[in-house]
Amino acid sequence: MGGCCHRRWSLAKHGLLQIILTPVSANPFIYIWAYRVLPERADEFRRLYGPDGAWVQLFRQAPGYLGTDLYHDRDNGDRYVSIDRWESEEAFRGFRAKFAKEFERLDSDGGQLTLEETPLGEFEQAQS
Repeated sequence: MGGCCHRRWSLAKHGLLQIILTPVSANPFIYIWAYRVLPERADEFRRLYGPDGAWVQLFRQAPGYLGTDLYHDRDNGDRYVSIDRWESEEAFRGFRAKFAKEFERLDSDGGQLTLEETPLGEFEQAQS
């Protein structure tokens, strides 16, 4: 594992947000999703995707998982962004292969809470 360093990421897609990530791996793999949540299901959504939710509990079972952050848009109450961090793309792909059934079940559960789910991309640390 590499040292810890701060990086500021600007996400221009939809003018959505600026976030600070703290990678703890030499080249972490990060994927980001945007969601429009049904207003009447927002509490359920936050419980499922939040820091102690079922997604994080599943991810924690896999080696290489670094963490998940869930952000709520202050100006648009039904919009959220999740950021999942893994030590490497290989660690993430290994998780997906090993926990495919569990992943699909949670994805289906989450789909009942949203109007829209949009992948914003898979990212790695930019090399200078």
